[in-house]
Amino acid sequence: STALFERTWRADQMGLDVEGLTGHVIVWGWSETSKRLLADLRAGGEGPSKRPVIVIYDSEEHNAAPYHKGVYFMARKESMAHTLEMAKVARSTIVVVVADDRYPAQDADARSILTVLAVEQLNAKVHTIVELMNEENAYHARNAGCDEVIVRGAYTETMLSQAVLQPGMSALFGALVGKEAQAAVRERTIRRAEAGRAFMELSAEIFARRQGVLLGYRRGGHVTLSPGATEKLCGGDRLIVLVTRQGEAARLR
Repeated sequence: STALFERTWRADQMGLDVEGLTGHVIVWGWSETSKRLLADLRAGGEGPSKRPVIVIYDSEEHNAAPYHKGVYFMARKESMAHTLEMAKVARSTIVVVVADDRYPAQDADARSILTVLAVEQLNAKVHTIVELMNEENAYHARNAGCDEVIVRGAYTETMLSQAVLQPGMSALFGALVGKEAQAAVRERTIRRAEAGRAFMELSAEIFARRQGVLLGYRRGGHVTLSPGATEKLCGGDRLIVLVTRQGEAARLR
């Protein structure tokens, strides 16, 4: 705890650790969701997991947080804009707004959407992700400029129905997204030598190199899973690959 509060004080009062940050991730709010997010980022091993993270917390919601290398804890100020400026939001790449469990769902979502608005006003290019409690508020979050909306519990019903229709399916979900996940879905930009090749051909090559299983691709804002075997991939596509967390799979960039 001494190390944690010393680090918090340095980031909050002196600004020594955060002053030179760029390309970092900002997490607005401290909750069980935030704890899991930090654990997953530090276990990811590539992409955003390599970037420094600033966690902005309210003094009333903060408790003994685990110490992570490259994670900075910053106390929230009275002014939302001032807090974001101190966290160097203008130089950040991703901002995650976590739902505040201390408030009713509608109030928590309203606060989150206001935070998104403040972030977008200070850095319109940053990628914003918000956790909402009520799916009906997703429309307002997107109107505020949010890039991705995650509704808490949105997939619970689907997982339950799949478990009923196909008993044992929950174990598969757990292997993919559970705390002890054995694999993860990653995206990477298609390489120049891979563009123009058939999906099945490239899929076999990636599998043979033990770099994972090619699931599909993202082109613009549209995701295509399991396309036709002869469908050609294009430059600029984002490959979607299922990789194991063990060292067998090559690290994707």
